[in-house]
Amino acid sequence: MFQKVIVVILLSLLTHVSCWSQEKNEAPQNTFWKNVRFGGGMQLSIGSSYTTIGVSPSAIYEFSDKWATGVGVSYLYAKYKLQDIRYNVYGASTFVLYNPIREIQ
Repeated sequence: MFQKVIVVILLSLLTHVSCWSQEKNEAPQNTFWKNVRFGGGMQLSIGSSYTTIGVSPSAIYEFSDKWATGVGVSYLYAKYKLQDIRYNVYGASTFVLYNPIREIQ
């Protein structure tokens, strides 16, 4: 008898938790961040007399299915051993993207 009561209580708790978990109590999110995409690139080149390391993150805001705009920054470090030369290159970019056919990017 006691085991049946425990089983009924456990089942009712699990059912209640399951039903409660289906409710949406989320606050509305800002639609701006739903349209932002992050990306970029990385570079590493190593040779017998040189080394280059690059990083270029970017963020793109999609206005619609076809139009987007974005910004990016870049950093490149280059070292040439034969001439003992080192470079630090910084850059920034802005861009506009138009994608008339979604399947082709």
